[in-house]
Amino acid sequence: TYHQSISLNLVFRLMTILRSKQTGRLFDAPLDVKLDEENIVQPDIIYVENEKQAIITPKCIEGIPDIIVEILSAGSVSYDRKEKMDLYHRFKVPEYWIVDPANQSIEIYEWKDTYYDLYTIAEQKGEMTSKLQPQFVINIEEIFAQL
Repeated sequence: TYHQSISLNLVFRLMTILRSKQTGRLFDAPLDVKLDEENIVQPDIIYVENEKQAIITPKCIEGIPDIIVEILSAGSVSYDRKEKMDLYHRFKVPEYWIVDPANQSIEIYEWKDTYYDLYTIAEQKGEMTSKLQPQFVINIEEIFAQL
């Protein structure tokens, strides 16, 4: 339930921003992202900028979203930090967020030719901002609050 609370808090915050800025569309799980014919994932949160709306189909996202967010769970830490990160880098996902409930932290990675670089991290308190979408300002305490 904590995982779902975090997801809802983050989606609510991002949707509040998007309602006024209207720079793209936001989706949450379960929704398939078809990177190619063999690589289909279901990230926790997906953001697609307006310029790439053509990848949004009635059934799934067919292409590369601009931001993918994964919320770690006890069984997914290694998978999200290694296999999925490698996969997202290979497909050139511009920004990859890892949300860690255990540490109450959010890490934002930006795509570089060689691999992802850690752009910013916030743990337990403070704010963080997306590099790709500077209007995405996130208050860490709000995201990890259990309402």
